[in-house]
Amino acid sequence: MKRLRWAIILAVAMPSVWGTGVAYPHEGSAPDVGALGDGIVTVSDAIELSREYLAAEGDQKGKTASRLATYEGSIAPVISALSVPGERQWNGEHGFLVEQHFTAPRLRDKYAQDLLFFWVPEEYDGTAPYGLLIFMHGGNSRTARTGARVVLEEPGGDRHSYGLRPYIEHAAYITVAPSAPWDKSSDTRWNLREADEYIGAVRQECEYRFRIDRDRVFLGGQSMGGFGAYHLCQRLGDTLAGAILVGGAWAAANWASVIGTPLYISHGANDAVAPDTPGKAHRPRYTDVFYARTLHKLLTQAGAEHVYVEHAGGHALREATQALSGLVDWMATKRRDPFYPRVVAVTPRGWRAWDDTPTPHSRWVSILETGEGEMEYDAVHWTGPDPKWEETREEFDRGGMELTKVKVKGALADARYKGSNVFDVITQNVTRFSLWLHPGMVDFAKPIQITVNGTTQYANARPALLDALRSYERRRDWGLVYYCELAVDVK
Repeated sequence: MKRLRWAIILAVAMPSVWGTGVAYPHEGSAPDVGALGDGIVTVSDAIELSREYLAAEGDQKGKTASRLATYEGSIAPVISALSVPGERQWNGEHGFLVEQHFTAPRLRDKYAQDLLFFWVPEEYDGTAPYGLLIFMHGGNSRTARTGARVVLEEPGGDRHSYGLRPYIEHAAYITVAPSAPWDKSSDTRWNLREADEYIGAVRQECEYRFRIDRDRVFLGGQSMGGFGAYHLCQRLGDTLAGAILVGGAWAAANWASVIGTPLYISHGANDAVAPDTPGKAHRPRYTDVFYARTLHKLLTQAGAEHVYVEHAGGHALREATQALSGLVDWMATKRRDPFYPRVVAVTPRGWRAWDDTPTPHSRWVSILETGEGEMEYDAVHWTGPDPKWEETREEFDRGGMELTKVKVKGALADARYKGSNVFDVITQNVTRFSLWLHPGMVDFAKPIQITVNGTTQYANARPALLDALRSYERRRDWGLVYYCELAVDVK
């Protein structure tokens, strides 16, 4: 049998502790102390060293990593202590909180100009964790930061209101509508490269203020926010319990990448409106229902969990009454699973896959190195004249859309965990990848079996605190921490 070459992971010049041919005990059975030079590292020492490591850079990070690599105690209490967000800064306010600023120390200066609008249900008292709904507003390059207000405005008091508030007023979720990243040249501001980090910052600010259940975080958006939802549900899917896509569009994607992240899709059958339609305002095909209908078909083919609710109205979310009525009940049934048994890691992925930054991490898989080959992505192609606001009725009628394929320099690792320490991975253009393991997934006392592209290999693995910290650094998400990195060279 052909054997894969198992790569030895180097973590800041320190060899990892797996792959030595020795079976190790299950995490938690090790002593609560570890050797450190001539002394002993306690759990408390490990917590402080971990904080130093996460805050350090350059040579200091390497020195701290070298010390952490000697720790042999239990990992769970260290991670538990590190993940506590500290005293929350909620001041007891409920209802509609308008034009709020970032207040978390490491965020308030960086995002000083951005605004947040909150809905805090009367039932929230800070004693029990609530879910979180981040909802991205629509608009264009000219939409002011205050434009996020319409997401949560009372429908009866503002004709531009999205109509969302009556449905979330008493739900067990904090809802936040952030202002979009600012760029006067872009009508798709939620698709900017900084959007990934910005949504992460919004989440961190909410955790600073409120008691948030990290595994019940949802991301949604409408119109320009819908573009962002189509984009970010691919890029940030492993950080979410689900995503809500309303009246948006996408360009090119491998939609298998969202497997494990449920999607709730709503679109109006009459989103696009021809010029001179009696009683209707003209709307080009920028967000034609074709995008949602096609995604529904592709997700069904990929076996990706989703709900599609199409209504007879147009572009506005408030017209999607059936979708809005079922939204909170749908959210209540969803919870993020960091050990979801199938991960399709794709890099790059997002709205325009050929132009997006790398996306190597997906739950318990990281693509470490890729080849020079290309992959086919599904894409929506405009036929006839391109949509535009100044188009004629004849141009609108000649316009249309089709599903096609585009080639993108990318890579894919389709990994399935079959239980009992058995993994099966199929790759495209991947030369090296990692599986991140956790005692909630595997039994570290037994060998790990991995079949890659039909070739099977076995390895012994053991937890390491340094691996756990490095897994956190991938996403800065304490809900995506794994205790051991197992890297594979694909030959």
